[in-house]
Amino acid sequence: IRILKKAIALTELLFDDGDYCFWNYHMSELHIWVAHRYVRIHDLNAAFENFEKGLRYAKAYDDLPQTATHTSFLVQGNVFDARNINSGTEENDVARELGYLFKSNSYQELKDTPQMQAIIAKYEPFAGKKSVNQ
Repeated sequence: IRILKKAIALTELLFDDGDYCFWNYHMSELHIWVAHRYVRIHDLNAAFENFEKGLRYAKAYDDLPQTATHTSFLVQGNVFDARNINSGTEENDVARELGYLFKSNSYQELKDTPQMQAIIAKYEPFAGKKSVNQ
């Protein structure tokens, strides 16, 4: 958990304006990996918080425009262009993350909790195929 949190902190430092663009994908992954580890040590509040953040970043990735210019100091002026990336899947990132989550032991352990049900209810409507911009 400590190492994954350092990776999150480093990413937040690089993108100090919050202009993660493609890195929303990585922030999503990192938070969800942290969440699974919190489930293992039975810190469920931290797990739910990180599942929520992970899915929020997945949605942010799905909502990216075709192009965006970074404004953060260390990456200022770099341009994100969705035409230069390809995940190799037809589903959007929210759908991909939920698909992995539903197959996980963490989900099996938490699926009946009100907190997990609320997270799923919040993000499941956004799961689907990629938009034209992706």
